[in-house]
Amino acid sequence: MLPLFGDIEETRAQHILETILQESYRLSLSHLVIDVSGTKRLNEQSIQYLVSYAQTLRLLGISAVLTGIKHYLALSAIQSNIPFKDITIRKDLPQSACSYRLDVYQN
Repeated sequence: MLPLFGDIEETRAQHILETILQESYRLSLSHLVIDVSGTKRLNEQSIQYLVSYAQTLRLLGISAVLTGIKHYLALSAIQSNIPFKDITIRKDLPQSACSYRLDVYQN
């Protein structure tokens, strides 16, 4: 799982992508859940970064799931007109875990 917090601006987005690629290879991942519940806003550029992460992972044979998109973030995403086809989106971490039969512990 990759939890994202705060804003996703260009320099940080590039660092996130590099880290995703390195760690996905190092850990031999078959899937990656990207949790954006810690972000306070998503502008068009940051939404495009998320989509590019998922597309890049798919090219490597890794399934990406976006989760934790709040209602106001969903509105921003729709208004951006960025296509989300072929990207798996789940409501929250437990729903994402069910997709892959993972255990999620909640306190």
